[in-house]
Order: sequence, then C-alpha cells, then structure tokens
Amino acid sequence: MTRNATRGLSPATSVAAVIAIALFVLVVLAPTTLAMVDVWSRSSSYGHCFLIIPAFAWLVWQRRSELATLPLRPSWWPMPLLAGAGPVWLAGRMMAIDVASQFALVSMVPLAIGIGVGTAWVRALAFPLAFLLLAVPFGDSWVPTLREWTADATVVALRMSGVHVRQDGTSFSTPGDDWSVIDACSGMGFLLASLTIASLYACTLYRSSVKRLAFVAVAVTASILANWIRAYLFVLLAAPNGEPTAMGIDHIAFGWLVFGLVLSTVLFVGWCWRDDPAGRDERDPVSVPIVPGPPSTSRSLFAPPTAIALLCMFAVLSAGGDAAAPRSPVDTVRVDWKPGTLYAPPDGPTYHQHFNTAPVPSRYFVMSFGGARYFISNEKKASYQNMDKSTREGGNQIEYEDEDPRVLDLYERECAHNGVQSRMREITGAVAVA
Repeated sequence: MTRNATRGLSPATSVAAVIAIALFVLVVLAPTTLAMVDVWSRSSSYGHCFLIIPAFAWLVWQRRSELATLPLRPSWWPMPLLAGAGPVWLAGRMMAIDVASQFALVSMVPLAIGIGVGTAWVRALAFPLAFLLLAVPFGDSWVPTLREWTADATVVALRMSGVHVRQDGTSFSTPGDDWSVIDACSGMGFLLASLTIASLYACTLYRSSVKRLAFVAVAVTASILANWIRAYLFVLLAAPNGEPTAMGIDHIAFGWLVFGLVLSTVLFVGWCWRDDPAGRDERDPVSVPIVPGPPSTSRSLFAPPTAIALLCMFAVLSAGGDAAAPRSPVDTVRVDWKPGTLYAPPDGPTYHQHFNTAPVPSRYFVMSFGGARYFISNEKKASYQNMDKSTREGGNQIEYEDEDPRVLDLYERECAHNGVQSRMREITGAVAVA
C-alpha cells in the first residue's frame, strides 16, 4: 500500500484530482461559497470574480506535466492548520463576518490538497492557489478612502484647469452643477479588476518576483489614476444639465472606457518588458523548486478521510447554528431599562424600538461591531443601507402606521403611569385598541 500511495498520476488525472479536491471544499462549505457568488452577481465591483475559478483551473492545467511527475503522498502536516481554519470559518459565519469566513474557506483548499495528495503539490501550485484568494470579495472598507481620493484629485485637476470649485468632503460644486463621488464612482471595481488581471499577466510573462510585484503595483496605481481621470473628464465635459457633452453614455460606461484604455496601455508596456520565454517552461509560468515531501506511510492514508470528516463536521456545526438563530417576527420581548442598563438585541431577523416614558429627556449609547462607514460584512452593509427605509420598500424600518397597535397602547399606558401625555396618535392617526 505504501508503494502504490507514492505512484504518480497521468497529467489529466492530476489536474482532475486537484480540481475535485477544491470543488469538494467549496461544496461542503456551500453557504459561504454561495454567499461569495451572491456578492459577485450583485456588485459590479466583483463581477470579475466569476473568472477566478476558470482561471484557476487553467493555471492548474498549465502545470499538468509537472503534477504528473509528483508522487501521491497524503500528509498529516497540514491537518493542524485545517483544524484551525475551521473554527475561524465557523466564527465568521456565526458573527456574520463574511470576509473572515470566506478567506478561511479559500485557505482550506490548499490545506485539503496538501492532505489529500501531498505538500509537494501545494508548492507546485503556489501561484494558482494564491490566485484563488482574489475570489474573496474584499475591499469594501477601502471605498470611503477611494471616494475621498477621487474627490480630492478631481477638485485639484479642475482648479488647475481654471474651473472654480467649492468642495465639501466627497461632494463639490462647479458654477453650473453639484457633484458627489458615490460608492460606484470610487474606482473599487477598477482596482480589483486590475489587480486580478495584472497578477495573472505578470505570472505568465515574468520569471523575477521583483518584476511581477512591480508590474502589479504599476497596474493597480494606473487603475486608481484612471478613475481620477474619468471623474475629471466627466465633470469637465459635462453640460449644465449634468450630461456628458457629445457622448451619450453614462458615467459608469465612460469610466470603464477610460479604464480599458489605460489598462490596455499598461498591458502593452508590460508585454514589451516581458522575459525571454527560452528561460522558462511555457506550460508552467512559475518556476517553483519542488522538494519531495516526507515519505508516505500507511498512517498517512488515513489523513484524507480524517480531513473529509473534519470538513463535514464544520458544515454540520454551521447548519446547526443557522437553524437556531432566527426568531419568529411575532415574538415580542419587553426590556425595562434604567440608567446603566446594558442590553444586546439578538441576531437574526428581529426589530427593536427605544422608548422613553419619563417626563425628562434620556440618552442612550449604541455600540456595534462595524459601522456604516467601516462595515465588517455585506450583511451588515445592507442592514445599514436599509436602516431608514420602510419595510414596504424592502428596508428594515417599520413605520408607525405599520407597527403592531399594541405597542402604542403599551407606550401610552406607561406614559400615563408616569404622568406624561403621549401625542403619538396625533402623528400616526392611530385608533386605540379596545
């Protein structure tokens, strides 16, 4: 059994084995995988992520000849890391920290490959596995900073062009128009797309790590500059009604046009700077020294089943937590507070409301993990964006006229008990419940 375990596979079978292990991890922990796909489909900044998985498969295929020379040596060495990544994934799921759970998920792919076929395979696939990290929709916390940079750069360029501009944060005014740099104008989509394309391009064309990093840095910088150029030209060429003169396209399409021209220029310069292909294997753009892993033993054959059981256990634990989280929307809990009271509303699809029935004003302090500016998950971001939107419009706010009438009756009884007169019915037009 030991001798068979160290025998290599055919090139096609080697690729199939790697893809199968990666897909197994993504399928077993499907809630996080589906959450990532949902973000890809909803956000234009992450639409390019749909290409990450096919690009990963292509990169693995490029290394098929090298993989065929590697022995099958299941290993226990990555097992402690897999056992550590699982709780991180669970914590991210339970605390709704999407980035944590998603990075933990992607990190489990190389660990599972190392356990299933050997650590030498992970070294041979160093770049493809690192490239998978770009499938995680990260970077939303950079949006406020990118918006500020774009607004500042646009205002500076306009003033240098002789345009009088008055700026207030990410909003500014020109003689004929008022402008605001919103999230869609931050350039986050340009930056992430450029990072993905430049990483793949640099790995394919260059042997030197310094040249690869330098090219990626130049491409990312160019994407930021492209967004500044887009914003500047759009405002400069705008007519008084805010429409681009003689263009007939919106600012998003105009932005991608500018980005495409800038990125094409960077890629062309990078092509002229490429390394001589004679010094590298065309089928394997990255030359990674492969050091055989430790000799396989009969005990190592139990590593893959153990990893499978571990991943399935994490999936079951996550499913159990999800099933217990939601509360029925008709459940009501009354919490009487006084100075110094600390209360944490439960997670899940719940609503809460603050009341002061005393004859004097009161003040409460809200603490939250993440906020409207620096949110920690897409779920939290959606919650903040819908905070002041009526439930009838898909938001999270129950309007006074839509709330349970027993809530207002209870509020009036408590006010009367404290000698306070409620005037809420004058606002809502509600009728008292008998």
